[in-house]
Amino acid sequence: MDPRMANRKTGILTEKEAKTTKRSVAVGGVRGLMLRVSSSGGKSFVLRRRVDGVERWLTVGRYPEMSLSQARQAAAQMKDIEEPKKILTFIELFDLYLNDGIKTGKWQREFQRNFTSCRQEVRARNRLVKYFPQSLLNSRADEVTKQQLAKALSPIYLDKPKTARGIQTDINLAFRWGISMDLIDKNPAEYYILSRLLPNKRAIPVPGHIPFLTPTEVPRLVAALIKNGSFLARPIMFAILTGSRTSNALFATWDQVDLDKLTFTVPREKMKIKTASFDAVTPISRRLADLLTEWGRVNPDSELLFPSPNKTKCGQIYEQKLYRYLDNLDAADVAAGGIGFKDPISGRVCRPHGIARASFTTWAKAPAKYSHSIFDDDMIEACLDHFNPKYGGAYFREIPVEDMRPIMDEWADFCLSQ
Repeated sequence: MDPRMANRKTGILTEKEAKTTKRSVAVGGVRGLMLRVSSSGGKSFVLRRRVDGVERWLTVGRYPEMSLSQARQAAAQMKDIEEPKKILTFIELFDLYLNDGIKTGKWQREFQRNFTSCRQEVRARNRLVKYFPQSLLNSRADEVTKQQLAKALSPIYLDKPKTARGIQTDINLAFRWGISMDLIDKNPAEYYILSRLLPNKRAIPVPGHIPFLTPTEVPRLVAALIKNGSFLARPIMFAILTGSRTSNALFATWDQVDLDKLTFTVPREKMKIKTASFDAVTPISRRLADLLTEWGRVNPDSELLFPSPNKTKCGQIYEQKLYRYLDNLDAADVAAGGIGFKDPISGRVCRPHGIARASFTTWAKAPAKYSHSIFDDDMIEACLDHFNPKYGGAYFREIPVEDMRPIMDEWADFCLSQ
């Protein structure tokens, strides 16, 4: 019988209890010492130890040939003999932590669509390798100090606070895991201690709104996307023409798109607002349906509308790739004498989410300026899957798809007007 399944008692096991027990029990006096009872009734003393993070059970002796006091003495001597710990570098410890997450399903549970179990840990490792110096990553894990971590994290906090917070969380969890596995003895990334060495919150820039485009510039961007012809342009156009969040566009599947009914349906659990009692349904225009038909199914083995063209293990396109693509498109337009594709307020390069949500709303609520029909405010918000209780959204029981359709049709015509 596995001693881990034992009925572990508290206190010290007596000779009477040892003779009569039919279950594996803790002996007491030495941590990890058990009296194991086999299926045939034989009894022996075993000691739990961890070697390189792996739990092992070492035989101490047989009972009753070895008494309880002798077993405790022998186990104490065995505990005094320290098993040499494997010397791990910082990055090796981090990789072991990530691999353990794969085995236990941690990353798969965090993966939005559960297509594979790799996306989260790939991003975590790539982020660490990109921003931390190689000399620190190759340092012994048990010699890494909080001062070294703070020095590496501080400039990231001042430039990309969200990224820095993600890295800080990852390394804290990795060191905590290493301690639980007896691979290291201390955690230099303990959150409250390390945070005292990082930049003051007042020095960390507050992120602004996601960059958008003035609606008049959206047709020019869409024309540039079509002319460029990159596969990365497709999910951007899909997000814009459906008013979708970027993640919903990247994880869109063929079974969510109905080209006959001209709808795009996302399960409620995949939406930001999860309290509604119905799935999110967005009408798609005939022009977008024609584009999807023209693009076709790129990878027959993938259910994604826009699988990664590189056939990566993860299957889907990373959102950061879309950002880099738009940055390059902006730079190319500026180099050609254009004004680029920047937010008129912040001056930053536009992002799919900003165009699909902010540019769309700005356009929809200004019919005189952009020469389109007057739309009901509730229907505009419904196109964005916004259901505000103040205007009765709490009582919606189904999506008013056909009332939303004229808005999305005119928005598609506007975006594809150049």
